[in-house]
Amino acid sequence: MKTVKFGLIGCGLMAREFASAAARWCHLNGDIPRPEIVGICSVVPAEMEWFKKNFPNDIKYAVTDYQELLNKDDIDAIYCAVPHNLHEQFYIDIINSGKALLGESPSVSTRRPTTRSWRLSRLILTYSFAAAPSSPTTPLCRQ
Repeated sequence: MKTVKFGLIGCGLMAREFASAAARWCHLNGDIPRPEIVGICSVVPAEMEWFKKNFPNDIKYAVTDYQELLNKDDIDAIYCAVPHNLHEQFYIDIINSGKALLGESPSVSTRRPTTRSWRLSRLILTYSFAAAPSSPTTPLCRQ
């Protein structure tokens, strides 16, 4: 079974939810890639303690600068769990690093940054951002 090694940027609730789901992956049937969390990043070091406690044998990197995770050759993908107003630059940096991106739709107050993120994501193979039906970004997802 293939393993996809993840780095997490942001260690709050959504990152803990992702980690909990990844830990239950063994319950799924079929030959699907298994996520493994090998790196975490937070500007609040105390938030990383939960991951160190619950995944003591998996976490190789615990950093406060997300660029360090983006520069690790043994990380395949990044789950970005930062506040919505920070999505755009993080997503652009992740995509430009060549790593796969797992994240929510870019939630911003204007179309301009979202459009830029969307266009960049479409240029880099198969990245896509799903938007809620009531979201102002929904028309962009249909283009």
